[in-house]
Amino acid sequence: MVGLGVMGRNLLLNMAEHGFSVAGYDKDAAKVETLRQESKERDVRGAADIKEFIGCPRISRFRPLECYESQV
Repeated sequence: MVGLGVMGRNLLLNMAEHGFSVAGYDKDAAKVETLRQESKERDVRGAADIKEFIGCPRISRFRPLECYESQV
């Protein structure tokens, strides 16, 4: 998730509560720290550095949308 404002942070926390490993990026380090504090018991990773975010193992396996269309 890019952007950890109210909506982005809540979406990440909701996905984590449903068993997904998630990662979020925001250029504002305070928002990243807020996410880290709120997600201590969940599989959530926050990054204030774009290179760290891109290198995060949680996002290294993107799949094209076409991969999911056959499952709908």
